[in-house]
Amino acid sequence: MKILVLGCGPAGVVTALGLRALGYDVSVIGEVRPYPVTEGISARVYKALADSKLIHALGQVSEPVSRYALWNGESRSANTEYLIDRPAFDRALLADLEEHGVQLINGRVQGRPQRDEHWQVDVEHGERRSLLEADFIVEARGRAASLPRQGRMRGPETVSVGVNWRTVEKQAFSAVACVEDGWLWLARRPDGNLFTQFTTRSGRPGLSPKRKIVPLVDELLAGLHIADTDFSRREPVGEPFARSSTAILPQASTDNGVLRVGDAAMAVDPLSGNGIFQSLSSALAAPAVINTVIQRPEDAEMALSFYGDRIRHLFFRFARIGRDFYAQEGRWEDHVFWRERRQWPDKVPAHSDTDRVEEAVRPVINHGFIEQKTVIVSADQPLGLARVAGTGEGD
Repeated sequence: MKILVLGCGPAGVVTALGLRALGYDVSVIGEVRPYPVTEGISARVYKALADSKLIHALGQVSEPVSRYALWNGESRSANTEYLIDRPAFDRALLADLEEHGVQLINGRVQGRPQRDEHWQVDVEHGERRSLLEADFIVEARGRAASLPRQGRMRGPETVSVGVNWRTVEKQAFSAVACVEDGWLWLARRPDGNLFTQFTTRSGRPGLSPKRKIVPLVDELLAGLHIADTDFSRREPVGEPFARSSTAILPQASTDNGVLRVGDAAMAVDPLSGNGIFQSLSSALAAPAVINTVIQRPEDAEMALSFYGDRIRHLFFRFARIGRDFYAQEGRWEDHVFWRERRQWPDKVPAHSDTDRVEEAVRPVINHGFIEQKTVIVSADQPLGLARVAGTGEGD
């Protein structure tokens, strides 16, 4: 049984390692993305990386840094997070693949996989191309994955532009700060590199041509005051870039038998701060789902339903948390950027006021398979909890 994973980011790598642990012949196709991005991860994500034995990737994670929020005219310290230089982190993920004996095929997948007797994947390796075959496909190319034009949910159209700066100060930190037409995420690593990402509505003036991005972000930074940080002495490094950050949920997490993981399964608004967390969440579940589909075809529908329900639950949970955070900014509530996002995706509370819990039978991950078990169900956990404080059924 040959499985191909398309994409070598966190979701693709963790899925591949999980499948390898279950005994499958799995290969990963991908290239490290070129964007020079610094990202933040939580302690929960750090633990998930450690549990997945991604030792090389963990070596690229910073010590915890102070995190600040400048929102609705108020400044506060918002505990800590870890920083990663994303290209270096992704290269370390490839070292972890090699460490665990998973083959990496360096190349770029062209278009959608096609099905004949087997799946066929068209891969471009520089100036040459090859056609690879597999029995099962995992789509982990993030927002670059082909998506159906029909039957998908999209949030307000959003774009993020990134700029790296060389600074004199070395104190590492991260911060989120709102401005009239969007918000900024800033992260300075211990080497003095300051990464800034401005998230705003698609089509906003000043985003193109590319040469306008640096002056735009430079002007936004000039008005910020974060923990006595001096932003005056900085110079841009490298080229700025722009990428879509619209929240997207495909109608189904399977596309003609191809299982989607990470951003290919759901892409959330970056304000939620849960990009890598949601990628790992789907990737940790995917191997058991695939194993069930292959080894227990009579349970395939149940396993795929479990996976799809899980994806949709997380998507709306993050979307509603983001909506409520947008609603806390009251200075520009009539501005189109803020108005659209404080109303999307719906008016359903992010957290329920009821504390009612009950037992129910739900699918859970259990020793590499998806099986029906008795779980605890609540309003905030409608899919059920199979373990409480480390005890209970499932894994």
